[in-house]
Amino acid sequence: MALKSKVALLVESRRIEIDEFDVPEIGADAALLKVEQAGLCGTDYKLYAGGLAKKYPIIPGHEILGFIERIGPDMARKHGLAVGDRVVVEASIPCGHCRFCDKGEFRLCVLGRFYGFTDASVAPHLWGAFAEYMYIAPGSAITRVAAGISADAATVAASTLGNGIRWMRTMGGADISKPVVIQGAGAQGLCAVIAARESGAYPIIMTGITADASRFELARELGVHHCIDVLKEDPIAAVRELTNGAMASSVLDVTGSPEAIALSIKLVCPQGTVACASSVSGNRPAVIDTNELVRKEIRFQGVWTHSLENTQQAMRIAESGRYPLEKFISHEFSLDEADKAVRCIGREIAEIDPIKVAIKP
Repeated sequence: MALKSKVALLVESRRIEIDEFDVPEIGADAALLKVEQAGLCGTDYKLYAGGLAKKYPIIPGHEILGFIERIGPDMARKHGLAVGDRVVVEASIPCGHCRFCDKGEFRLCVLGRFYGFTDASVAPHLWGAFAEYMYIAPGSAITRVAAGISADAATVAASTLGNGIRWMRTMGGADISKPVVIQGAGAQGLCAVIAARESGAYPIIMTGITADASRFELARELGVHHCIDVLKEDPIAAVRELTNGAMASSVLDVTGSPEAIALSIKLVCPQGTVACASSVSGNRPAVIDTNELVRKEIRFQGVWTHSLENTQQAMRIAESGRYPLEKFISHEFSLDEADKAVRCIGREIAEIDPIKVAIKP
């Protein structure tokens, strides 16, 4: 009897059904993953709500942790992997030939193929981690995960922390003894704190709102020096005082708020960098003071996802045990509860205020 994989299938906007697919045969340069855990982020909710889907049905799940169940000889040789190895798989599926893949920037691959967003009607169907098993295509970017790292820590490292390293350090320019501001106290902002601390930034300042009080506590545990509730105090005046008038060398915005994006220009110093990871929903564009952008010679840098190197760096941090990454996963759900998990990350369930959500198939 053919092996089956149970999946949570997004069949149309806001409708997830539990289904199953045959597990495919694996070619020489492919593999089959037994999914251990799938992390969720705001992009999963946008997909669920109908904002990103190109064609249904889709098996969501682009933050991928699992064990190699089967592997072809070419992929095994290329990656040094064997059955039973624990790995994370990058969401982007590189073509391996375009100008971006040639540079290692596979997240910008011209074909734009991603696990968790691909039409599940296309063989071999298992293109997402909201499933018991997932297909690993030729060319995929894979990182080995040490057995001693918890599933929660590995999931956070491979996704959110990898982002934080690239956005805060690589693109944002966080550096030794330079002040930084992180706008947003969710999982992504908290991981940016780790990246700022590892970079030696000082002081590390976080902005948020009154409802972020518990997140501020975790932020301080991670290394934030000052938390600013923008509903209770003027963030511009506060940052000016905390930096002795210099303002922040780097500002990272992960709020999704047009007002916060505009505020970033006010918080950064002349010739500083604003890294903006916010994707604003709806009809609410951010209005940026371009006069100040020009006068202060500010670098305004859009940032999106991370590189394979960032994942590897994040895994080394997870292995060190220096930070309580497990605390970032505030809510876990079964595969049967996938619809609830996605609505949870979308803040649709009044009694739940998650930091980060995961599904364990």
